[in-house]
Amino acid sequence: MTQETGAAQKRYLIAVHGAFRARFTPLMDQFRDWLAQSGSPLRGRLDFIRTGETTRPDFAGDGAILFFLADPLKTLYPDCYAEARDWRDAARAAGWRILNDPDALDNTAKARQSMLWRAAGVPHPQTICADDPETLAQSAGALRFPMIIRASNSHAQDTMRLCEDRAALARAAAETPFPAIASEIADIRAEWRRADPSALLARYHHKKRVMVFGDIVMPHHLFLSEHVIVGGRTCTLNAEHGPRAALKRLATFNRRRFDESVKADLDYAFGPAEAPAIMRRAMDALGLDVAAIDYATRPDGAIILWEANPFFALPPEPLYPLPRVRRLRFRMGRIFVALAQAILNAGAAQPEDQRSDQLDAERFK
Repeated sequence: MTQETGAAQKRYLIAVHGAFRARFTPLMDQFRDWLAQSGSPLRGRLDFIRTGETTRPDFAGDGAILFFLADPLKTLYPDCYAEARDWRDAARAAGWRILNDPDALDNTAKARQSMLWRAAGVPHPQTICADDPETLAQSAGALRFPMIIRASNSHAQDTMRLCEDRAALARAAAETPFPAIASEIADIRAEWRRADPSALLARYHHKKRVMVFGDIVMPHHLFLSEHVIVGGRTCTLNAEHGPRAALKRLATFNRRRFDESVKADLDYAFGPAEAPAIMRRAMDALGLDVAAIDYATRPDGAIILWEANPFFALPPEPLYPLPRVRRLRFRMGRIFVALAQAILNAGAAQPEDQRSDQLDAERFK
């Protein structure tokens, strides 16, 4: 561990939800377990505090605190927000650095996120917001079909509805929790088909995910799909996962989808970050420091952002499709190295910390 001279070591905290206080992601349990086995300078200097379980921490000395709490925080989990706000105020008064301010964790409600991004010039689909079915059905008429309807306060894709026409829009408006948004679908596959019909992205819809941890912008995964709503359930990697899919490849000698899906994902994950300045602008507009951003790339290299998720999940390796061939253990390690470095950077860690953490990533190849 790097020793800080001339002063006490800086301290680091991560605020998480107490048991059953919000929707669950195992990420911070995974991060804690990784940290215990790592050579990171953060090891032994990071503590977790839990809403509903922890009294106000002591913010003596120098340090940084990351609020890893479900969003939109104030809207969905007001009790946790109240505690987090109190901790934030105490930390700020002591001169600590705040990562993912609790107030910023309400900016990812879909309606507010869209407004903030468009005001900041972040490329994002045309979106309207509504508080009731009648307003949604009427206002969405100004958009082009197809469009997506979803609850503004939802996460993942659990309330997302694809609407091809006005009849589908009326049904979605009647069934969607409010407040809600309607967003035009930017058909990036169609753009690729016009520009380069032979390109991989002309045959599939796609979604890219990048992790933004402070100044660190790290590609995470690339999903391809036949469906316009691209996710883990609809992607080609999931279709190629499991023994049945492997046997089918052997029987038919049809490996094209498998090979191209894995190669595209690996090339993206281990390639350079795309448009890092836009990613940072998107984070600044939301007031966030740590989040995953989903986006797509147009044929001319421009990007369009779908959403930011500050309460992202990294499912355990066996639950990810094709974990071995995609080198997911190493990729998980890279993400934890980057997250640890961002937390250290927030506390103005010494340069030696970064070199140590980078070396530690070699354990995850």
